[in-house]
Amino acid sequence: MSTHTIAVISGTGKSGRYLVQKLLENNYSIKLLLRSPENSELQNPLFEIIKGDARDYHSITKLLEGCNVVVSTLGQPKEEKSIFSDATNNIIKAMEYY
Repeated sequence: MSTHTIAVISGTGKSGRYLVQKLLENNYSIKLLLRSPENSELQNPLFEIIKGDARDYHSITKLLEGCNVVVSTLGQPKEEKSIFSDATNNIIKAMEYY
């Protein structure tokens, strides 16, 4: 197993599922931020699911705790205002904290 823990924001879309699959194939430890983990079929002892939203700073800090790398495959939810600026600001702020 790798000594790196990778934080993945949104690993259930097409890109996110591919990324998570490749990370697991290479034995990386993953912390995965999901808004609705109860809807996810992902299960593997190499990852921990964190329930939260990238627009919430506390969710991001909980996700990044103990991680060496952060990757976002965040997509835009339909019918919602753009989330990219809020999420990016939270990620940068949390990375500065750690």
